[in-house]
Amino acid sequence: MGKKHFKMMAFRNNDLSTIKLKLIWEKTDPKSTVEPELKFIPPPMATQELLLQGSSKYGEHIASWCEVKLGSKVGDGECWTLAHDALEKSCGKHAFVSSGYCHGAILYTLIGSEKKGVPPSVVKESVTDELKRGDILQFTSCGFRYPNKALFFGDPNHTSEAAEVKPSPDNSQFQKVVVLHQNVNGHKIVSTEEIELDKLMEGKLEVYRPVDASWIPSLEDSLLSL
Repeated sequence: MGKKHFKMMAFRNNDLSTIKLKLIWEKTDPKSTVEPELKFIPPPMATQELLLQGSSKYGEHIASWCEVKLGSKVGDGECWTLAHDALEKSCGKHAFVSSGYCHGAILYTLIGSEKKGVPPSVVKESVTDELKRGDILQFTSCGFRYPNKALFFGDPNHTSEAAEVKPSPDNSQFQKVVVLHQNVNGHKIVSTEEIELDKLMEGKLEVYRPVDASWIPSLEDSLLSL
């Protein structure tokens, strides 16, 4: 670039959007000649084919890998680590691996009603699918209220993997899910829990589908297109 220098940087946000920044400056006067070029890339969109293939290719591997770990500690024992390691180690390095609390393509979000007897609201993505074995659940300050008990996940965050999905006895729109997770009530070993999604009264629950790693370009590849 003649007498000019430049530097390129890329940043990945929590929602998987990307910010690319290019700085250009004169060699002789870098302080007063800096010219920024900024580009924003929104989060990647899923296709129906991507979601269906993701479940078929990775769902069973993830759930089975976690089931083998029942009663043992995975990594540092944190709930997030179980999901991260399942994606990284059970899918032959072909699946997108957790970035922050994003574990793939989001299917839908449940938001607690905060009213007794009222089911949670459902916010579906424009392209979605039903919850399946091997999907990953991300809880944010969630409270599930039953007639004789309550379950709480997320202080404020908790991650689980779906092992079994079956219809809820009370509301056909929601499912009953057996999840695999660790770091529950201070116990840093993998265990199971059964949850009825229509009992969510507090907090937010996001459902993620494991998908191909190529779904989103690496930050290094992003720099090449700036």
